[in-house]
Amino acid sequence: MAETKYFDSYALSSLKEILAGDFENLLSAYRKDVCEHFDVILHHLKQDDRSGVLKSVHSLKGSSGNIGALAFSKICENFETSVKDNEDSSIEENSRLFFESKTPLLLEIDSLLETCC
Repeated sequence: MAETKYFDSYALSSLKEILAGDFENLLSAYRKDVCEHFDVILHHLKQDDRSGVLKSVHSLKGSSGNIGALAFSKICENFETSVKDNEDSSIEENSRLFFESKTPLLLEIDSLLETCC
């Protein structure tokens, strides 16, 4: 399996072994979910709806952890914590890190989809 930045190789291997042929479907569904959550979170940030941000980033944190994207899950956790703690400077920094991770995360998912199936 190729080296990854956001995914834990051991977790991916285990999940792929357990799911066998369904792994590609799960990874594709996760990719779609990631895109939707990024859009929803951006919308909530523009509306200054921190409750909406929390709900969506919490969901994305959980699904990322479940699929083995542990490093990305940690980025989500840091963002979630800063929003919960209502720390504006921390929210700004963590949201920047969160949104900067979108393109490389999606590229990594695409690479995993190409190599796994």
